[in-house]
Amino acid sequence: MIYGFLGAGHLAATMIKGLIKSGVSPEKILVSSPHSAQQLSTEIGVVSVSANELIEKSDLLIFAFLPQQLSTIIHAIGPEKFANSLVVSLLGSTTVSQLQSLLPDARIVRAMPNINAEFNRSTTAVVAAPSASDHDRQLVDTFFAKIGSLTELSEELFPAFSAIAGSGPAFAALFLKGLQLSGIKLGLSEKDSLKIAADMVLGSMAAIQKGSQQPDQVIKAVASPGGSTALGVASFEADNFVGVIEKAIKKTAGYGQK
Repeated sequence: MIYGFLGAGHLAATMIKGLIKSGVSPEKILVSSPHSAQQLSTEIGVVSVSANELIEKSDLLIFAFLPQQLSTIIHAIGPEKFANSLVVSLLGSTTVSQLQSLLPDARIVRAMPNINAEFNRSTTAVVAAPSASDHDRQLVDTFFAKIGSLTELSEELFPAFSAIAGSGPAFAALFLKGLQLSGIKLGLSEKDSLKIAADMVLGSMAAIQKGSQQPDQVIKAVASPGGSTALGVASFEADNFVGVIEKAIKKTAGYGQK
């Protein structure tokens, strides 16, 4: 199985590292990116290739560039080049129908992993277009199982999932119950909301527990300037979220000292 990453930002890099940790050979991972592919090739041994070669050789093609680049990249390469390709899109809020309209002959799956993929603890949501067969879905399920857990959701629930699991690593200090209740209010079942939230929080702690990252580094990695996560972080800061936690901890500590 050959995995091809079209784009290689921070999320893609964490997924690639997780795949390698799961036993996938770096030689089975192709990357095409004008800025990051060669660096990843040097650092971890993946294969840097052109976009055309990537599309031609990949069994599973992952869109990992910025969502606003979608139309430009598709038209630069040519939509006909993607005919019959199994495409997994990581492009944020870009819907299955939007992808299918640009790539009418591709088999489309939309996915939302998170940066815990590096430690094989990603919490990933997936939804497949009608163009994707049952076999395609099995291939995608197997792929994401290598880097963590998997939940199939209807597309209208993706915003709720994103708020909890996609942007969640930046909000790692949030209480698990708060995440669960928020998910329920956004339409997730109690069971799914708890599983998604618990898996995400547990995975987020892996980087910190291993000592490879500090909380501020995790927040910076996820909260790209101008992105949806950055807006969420700003909202928490405006409400003095850290101060609320400090106040609660202080009260708890004070009670214990009585």
